[in-house]
Amino acid sequence: MLAIFHTLLLPIWPVIFLSAACSLAAIFANVGLMATSAYLLSLAALQPPLATLSTAIVGVRFFGLSRAIFRYLERYTGHDAALRLLSALRVRFFRSLEPLPATELYKYAAADLFSRMVADVETLKFLPVRLIIPLLAALVSFIAITVLSAVLHWQLSLIIFIGILLMGVLVPWLFYRQGQGAWESLALRRADFHAAVVENVRGIRDAAVYDISGLLRQRFVAANAGLIRAAYASQTAVAGCDAAGLFIAQAALLGGLALLVVLVDRGDLAGVYLAAWALLVQSSFEAFFPLSAMLRFLEEIRAAVIRLMELPPPRPIAAFASTHPLPPPIQLLATNISCRYSASGRLVLNQVSLQLHPGRHIAVVGPSGAGKSTLLSILAGLQRPDEGLLRLNGHDLYQIEASQRNSYLGLVLQHDHLFHATIADNLRLARPSATDGELWQSLEQVFLADAIRQLPQQLTTNLGSDGHGLSGGERRRLSLARLLLKDSPILLLDEPTAGLDPLLSGRLLAKDGPLLRQDRALLLVTHQWDALAAMDEILVLDCGSVVERGSLPDLLNQRGLFHDMWNLQHDQFDFSADIWQKTK
Repeated sequence: MLAIFHTLLLPIWPVIFLSAACSLAAIFANVGLMATSAYLLSLAALQPPLATLSTAIVGVRFFGLSRAIFRYLERYTGHDAALRLLSALRVRFFRSLEPLPATELYKYAAADLFSRMVADVETLKFLPVRLIIPLLAALVSFIAITVLSAVLHWQLSLIIFIGILLMGVLVPWLFYRQGQGAWESLALRRADFHAAVVENVRGIRDAAVYDISGLLRQRFVAANAGLIRAAYASQTAVAGCDAAGLFIAQAALLGGLALLVVLVDRGDLAGVYLAAWALLVQSSFEAFFPLSAMLRFLEEIRAAVIRLMELPPPRPIAAFASTHPLPPPIQLLATNISCRYSASGRLVLNQVSLQLHPGRHIAVVGPSGAGKSTLLSILAGLQRPDEGLLRLNGHDLYQIEASQRNSYLGLVLQHDHLFHATIADNLRLARPSATDGELWQSLEQVFLADAIRQLPQQLTTNLGSDGHGLSGGERRRLSLARLLLKDSPILLLDEPTAGLDPLLSGRLLAKDGPLLRQDRALLLVTHQWDALAAMDEILVLDCGSVVERGSLPDLLNQRGLFHDMWNLQHDQFDFSADIWQKTK
């Protein structure tokens, strides 16, 4: 935890110290303003010559202007430090999430990640403003004000010392112990509330279908009630701490005033200074009011850090071996790839090897859970294998910079995400410089252009959340259009035609179709057997291992697992066709 703060705060320490210095200057200017103005009023009551008041008048003007200036500079530099820290925290957060494979990322609920990204990161951004800068200002102010009051009388210094000790240390500690449980649970209750909100929004249709809207509503109400209770308990402790601090400050003022009256009565202090020293005592506590809330912020910060520390640390940025464009033809070689989801788990992939080069089209088939999608993620560089080598034109795949590596590999997963943006914006993710003509060409290739032209706004149509402005098949073809617009030499496709009718699927995966070009390599994970005839090689995966491989005729002649799956598929088709004929 300390290492994280050291790394994040080290670049902004100069800004933090500058803000603390401005805070000190503003505090001293306020003390000077209150004391000087009280002295001016007391002196003016004696009706002296105007020249006698001139110094005090200048002092009031000086301290009044300087307090405003230094307070502004304190806010400016403090929030500059907070925003710099916020930027570093967000970068670290995304660097922690970005390399996680799907098996690790899905351990965290989307709403919980959202809570960590927003609430916890936002809490930590106040570390300089609410903790470091007030603490530095309070420490220096404590020394300066104690010494200044000791010049007048040691008893006055003792009153201020005891008041600061109570207000800045004892009272916050007592209320911290009282509200510690509430502050610890506040972050957890906030995360539960966000999770309930997201579940209600994302599951609203399924809840209506299965008539469980009442159950979701109850969970939401319970999460909301828990958040309100935690917030109420924490704010009660905060309000009590603030009230106790204000009471101590006023008590110190009365005690100091009583002592000053005695000093004036004894002749040890001129009466004209009575109000000045009294207001100096009161205003000197300005630096210590933030301390009453400091321990609460410290607890919130600690809870936020613990939740962020649960994420894996960001991986160090590696020195890439290849930064220059790779010469064509682009080839991907996988040798003895093995992978586990956890250190003690079973092998999801076991010694899988394959080679992709321009013009080579490979299909991967097998039962559900055989490891097909995991193989695709590894080949795309989204997940590191536990064993084996991945080489792109002879270079280690993970020693090539990610942006350069991604330019050679085009990937379509089973559930590609479409952003809440226009059709053109979603397509241009693949190539930001693409013209409208190139966008229409990519849509023509997947036979989607006519449907888009019928929309009132065509390419500028907003798709809504996750592309729900289109049908399932249209969303799938839009993902393929984005892939073709990228024009990568190696395509990795996971069920690219799922949800499409057989005629459209056949047109997309035909030998002369847009996907099976001879100038690019293709790896196709599919359960649709009609596309297998056009493949150069078929890999049959079972329990993570390649149990059979070869062309379609070779695999049928082997009469193994693929032969059984092929016959079962066609038996089902013949059975459906027979029923259809009988119903005509």
